[in-house]
Amino acid sequence: MKAIYLPLLLLLLYSCNQKPKHPQATLINQRTAAAMSEQDILQYADSLDANAKGLEKQISLVYQIGEGLMYAEQYSWNGSPVIFTEYISNESLSNSTRKYYLKNDSLVLVKENSILDKENGKKYEESRAYIRNNIIFKKEMRTAATAIALKASSYTTLQIPPKNNVAFADNILQLKDAINASNKFEVLFDNIIPAEAESRIVLKSKLPDGYQAAVMVNDTDLFIDSLINRPSLFKDKKLNIKWQVIDREAIYVPVAASITSARGLNK
Repeated sequence: MKAIYLPLLLLLLYSCNQKPKHPQATLINQRTAAAMSEQDILQYADSLDANAKGLEKQISLVYQIGEGLMYAEQYSWNGSPVIFTEYISNESLSNSTRKYYLKNDSLVLVKENSILDKENGKKYEESRAYIRNNIIFKKEMRTAATAIALKASSYTTLQIPPKNNVAFADNILQLKDAINASNKFEVLFDNIIPAEAESRIVLKSKLPDGYQAAVMVNDTDLFIDSLINRPSLFKDKKLNIKWQVIDREAIYVPVAASITSARGLNK
């Protein structure tokens, strides 16, 4: 009898030891994207949002073209993107946040929240597009006059657009470019505007029709001193700098004192 129980016990112990070490692993691997229902997709997106701090995060510069601002975030699990977030601001006219949720490189949900400034006040909108096999199978929206009222209101099912999610795929490619500072989002050093309280690094597009960007400098280091004292050394060069985004502004993160100013060039 012992000879029968021992292999079974070893099998159970092995199975327990093979459980994912992180809760995100269970979320991401539990079902294929094609097999997910509407409720599965919502639960998956909510779980990713709740565990976002445990994901790998990358953030773009804050880019400007015309009167609009935009920046993007990418959240990844084991090197594969699972969330892209796009922030868009058009001065005082509108503010939008669009989130793309992916499972095994397949887009499954797009959520968008917008605040629109109308003549008679603000308008709050929230929409969700559910996607399976690269096709939108359901789209819904709700609107309200306040953020609190929006959360309490019900969704209305919308007619599915004929082009499905082609625009979404193009948007994700653009967000990847923003994260990687490539193509229209590749920027070079143009100038630095020094000031006593805070300086501003001005970055220009490498392409004629590309985006511009700026980085606020609250705390200086050796590299910033070099930019101020010898800007011609860095003119039209791609800078290797770090930043964080606060209140829709890119803020320079100083390097350690042991790193020399020459490290600021992307070589």
